[in-house]
Amino acid sequence: MTVFDEARRKDPTAPLFAEARLNQMAYRLARNDRRPDAIVIFRKIVELYPASSNAYDSLAEALEAAGNRAESVSMTRKGLEVLERETLPAERKTQMKETLEGRLRRLPP
Repeated sequence: MTVFDEARRKDPTAPLFAEARLNQMAYRLARNDRRPDAIVIFRKIVELYPASSNAYDSLAEALEAAGNRAESVSMTRKGLEVLERETLPAERKTQMKETLEGRLRRLPP
């Protein structure tokens, strides 16, 4: 991530990586038992795309899988807050809300 951070410092608006591409990379790492590396990338996605409920959902999912339930709950709640303001197709918005609320029901507070 050092190269990425350096490039971002040089030009904060440069389109270095799309959210979906970073998300794919992080999920690939998670599937290959590199969960700590995946979480680093998911955190970066949240930093770069703070208005994306999907970014918070993915981070929350990875944190849950890593056993960090408290932070997973926190990121899930933040995802729901972001979702309220996010412009998404109605079906996608409903799906995301169900996913986030389902995680909150599953995890203890």
